[in-house]
Amino acid sequence: MPPVRPSTGGSATADGRRALLVAELSADGSGPVPTGRDAAFFRGVVEKEVARFGGRASQVGTVLRAEFGDLGQSLKCALAVQDQVGNHDDGRLIKWSRLGLHVADAPSAQTFAVVERIGRKASPGGLCVSREFVSALGKAPVMFAPLGPVLLSGIAKPMDLFAWPP
Repeated sequence: MPPVRPSTGGSATADGRRALLVAELSADGSGPVPTGRDAAFFRGVVEKEVARFGGRASQVGTVLRAEFGDLGQSLKCALAVQDQVGNHDDGRLIKWSRLGLHVADAPSAQTFAVVERIGRKASPGGLCVSREFVSALGKAPVMFAPLGPVLLSGIAKPMDLFAWPP
């Protein structure tokens, strides 16, 4: 399937749903996940960008979670995080950085768990989003490549996911 660019609608949901972002340094088989200064740098970038784009961040273990009222701002935040992580220390950290975006009526541990699973489908340095996010977002400044229906652990039905970069 060719990449798609969402083309209709606005960046805030009319029904009050929230954009949920999860940022995580996850292993890709090439070595241990960074800790210490590298993990602190990653956390600092995510927290700074979430605040800059009007979101609210929290941390659960090694996973950084954020919620946004404006879907467009959540996407801009995710792209800014990956850009900064990619430019840090000759791009060494980017191979562990994965982000996920989804929309939900209200943030909860269960909905954030879904977003974590979505984010883990992202390629290193990439972003994975749900069809619900793409549909609610409307116009986007980037192209997403469809990954098709993907089975996520703990979820009965496959979810249509999209990836950036395409």
